[in-house]
Amino acid sequence: MKNEGTILYIRIPRTGGTSISLAASGSSRLVSFKHEPLSSILLRRPDLAVAWVFTVVRNPFDWLVSVYHHLRENPQRDARGVVEGKDFRQYAEWATSGDAPLIVDDEPSYKRSYASPQVEWVRLYREEPALTVNSLGRFETIERDAGELLAELGLPRALEKTNGSKRGPYREYYDRALRERVARFYTEDLDRFGYSFGGSP
Repeated sequence: MKNEGTILYIRIPRTGGTSISLAASGSSRLVSFKHEPLSSILLRRPDLAVAWVFTVVRNPFDWLVSVYHHLRENPQRDARGVVEGKDFRQYAEWATSGDAPLIVDDEPSYKRSYASPQVEWVRLYREEPALTVNSLGRFETIERDAGELLAELGLPRALEKTNGSKRGPYREYYDRALRERVARFYTEDLDRFGYSFGGSP
């Protein structure tokens, strides 16, 4: 990582953010705002424009299943009732329908959405192709990738697993039609981060 200044950690939902934040809580160099995209943070904190940006991403197929179960198991976090009365297929169809609220770049009071593609959390403007990330970790290798961050901060590399959901392998939730639908909606996540259904980057 090799950075001596401030590290801005963008916490995309369901990518190990609680575990990383707890492990890094002893460092004053790490700045993080829970589930807030980079574009919104920099509107409020332009001084962080020079920070080193770190985030963790996750296979979109697995990520969507994790989001669904997290909201089902923690209904107090589902303020909009987006999973209430829905099975996974119904939720996934809603999330990829265009009806789900997405991140709004130009509003200080951004709309948090679990449906937004992960790329939207780490770029400054919606139409801008470039992603503003200096260091990218993966949920699938979080112990190694977050360990590098913690080592950079001079902290122990150990991560405590928290906020896990009770569910089966994500492949069991999809048939061909739903897989293709989700792949179309999260095309940029799949392409940018090198994910596929059943594959590893």
